[in-house]
Amino acid sequence: MLAMDANLTEATPRSWTEDIRSFLPTSSGDPASGFKVDTRGQFYDVAEGVSIEAFYDGITTKSMALTRAIPHEDVLRAAMFDLLFSEQDRHGQNVFVSERGRLTILDNEGAFGPVNSMLLPGGQKFEVYRIGYNAVCCGNLPGPNSVTCPGRIAPYSAPEVFVDYRCHARGWLLGTALPPGVERFLHRVDKMDAKTVYDFYGMSHPSHAVALKRRVAYLLAAGFERTLIAAYAQQPMGDGIAHGNNFSYPLQPACCAVDDREGTCKIRISEHDVAGVRAMSSEEKEVWPGNGPGAEARRMWPGMVKVKVMKGGRRHTYIELHAGE
Repeated sequence: MLAMDANLTEATPRSWTEDIRSFLPTSSGDPASGFKVDTRGQFYDVAEGVSIEAFYDGITTKSMALTRAIPHEDVLRAAMFDLLFSEQDRHGQNVFVSERGRLTILDNEGAFGPVNSMLLPGGQKFEVYRIGYNAVCCGNLPGPNSVTCPGRIAPYSAPEVFVDYRCHARGWLLGTALPPGVERFLHRVDKMDAKTVYDFYGMSHPSHAVALKRRVAYLLAAGFERTLIAAYAQQPMGDGIAHGNNFSYPLQPACCAVDDREGTCKIRISEHDVAGVRAMSSEEKEVWPGNGPGAEARRMWPGMVKVKVMKGGRRHTYIELHAGE
């Protein structure tokens, strides 16, 4: 009902709860044979396509063409869903893309937690694709932290960074130009108190209503990007050693082309299609040809500066901060 009221139903397959009254099949020797079932079950519509990790093994001419076929509004709706409802587990296995390029998200049980979505820059899920698991989660690797940390930053970003919402927003910025229907939902929720929100939407815990009210107030007052920054300000800065869904990282300029003209990142190319990708035109290498950062986006993400934040023996790790930090 929340997704319906916010006009975000196209972002995620329908999910609903039903009463189930049945019995298990009869089977000789099975102690559960014929067991009566009387419970409530969760049902889902089928998500079209495959997970985004299933076809991104380094960029190819085919996967780049499919990337460019993804409707920008699909990505923006999904990113809006994850920020509005505070999704904390949006990784590449629950972002699906169809052969037609339609993008949907599923497995939304992590809602109303910390923000951690591969569609939103600055979270752990996104950073794993941008600089690599070993750099972001070195403390989770086999062996003592004195050996595994600081982790090595990957030389290339994974193609999954192409679903960064900024690559699909005009001028790399949403601001207050939220997807259709969302602002009306925000005003509706803003007029309710938390108890009314909790009761009206049948939420599973009162704290979820409080979290939604807080996010709604920020979005109405400050727009998309500043709400995202405010959310991350409430989450601890990731250091690579601690592992979890609640860490944040400095926001970097977006990576929206195979060869980023501003030099902020390089995308991993599949070893099976190096020649084909290199032969692509500059437009074919861009997620949205001709769409670069506008003036406001440049002010928010002017570029990267390396700042030392941690030492590990004689090795050092660096986290890249933009000049405005």
